[in-house]
Amino acid sequence: MVSKSQLGTKQHVVWKSYSTLLAILFIPLGFVLTVLAAFQAVALCITIVGIPSGLVVAKSLSTFFNPVNKKCVPNAVRDEIQRRKAAVAVGKHMGEPVSAE
Repeated sequence: MVSKSQLGTKQHVVWKSYSTLLAILFIPLGFVLTVLAAFQAVALCITIVGIPSGLVVAKSLSTFFNPVNKKCVPNAVRDEIQRRKAAVAVGKHMGEPVSAE
């Protein structure tokens, strides 16, 4: 799951304000769901058979906490976003000009 802002998706102002309000209201419920999912992930990892399911639940914890404005993308897209962020960070520290990709 990747945030729509990381994808560069343009959103209408009304939808953006609605999602912000929804995210604020979802925080208490999201916190409870995140804690429950964390316990579920640990419980699943107790057995060898449950480890693959436990890893999937553990990877989705950030989405449990705040599912608003997220989009499911392939791993290749997520990896490319992370690579571009890392390249910008390296460029900043090395004094290179930042390119707008």
